[in-house]
Amino acid sequence: MTTQQRPSQREHRRETLRFIILPFTGAVLLLLAGLTLVLFLPQRAQVSIIADWMSTVLILCPLTLCLFPLTAGLWIAVAGMNKLHAAAAKPLYRAEDLSRTLVERTAQTANVVNQQTINTSTRLAFINRLLSVFDPPSNDAQKGTEDVATTPK
Repeated sequence: MTTQQRPSQREHRRETLRFIILPFTGAVLLLLAGLTLVLFLPQRAQVSIIADWMSTVLILCPLTLCLFPLTAGLWIAVAGMNKLHAAAAKPLYRAEDLSRTLVERTAQTANVVNQQTINTSTRLAFINRLLSVFDPPSNDAQKGTEDVATTPK
């Protein structure tokens, strides 16, 4: 059993050395090289370049590392919102289909009611003519005669 763990332990140590220790050592050596360059060659242009590089290494890189949890949290929030959107989409599509069929049924029912109303009105139109015989004369007919009589000549 110990022989099976050894290759994986060696591989783990090799990966740790390759992916963690060597990059960290390289960054520290670059930082020290920059510092020694500034100390031994204090020319104005070199100092400016190294100062910019040092501010990047000493300020922006730690800032990026410190803000990584916030960024990862936002990524997780976006993934959660995507999952919630996918979960809410199916019921909303069903509600949309239901409302569409409800609108179609309501329109069909309204058309049937309108058609029946028109049919009934045309069947009963003769009763309206018979009943209008007993109506008093309209004001329009009286106004027309009065206007003619009262107009100055």
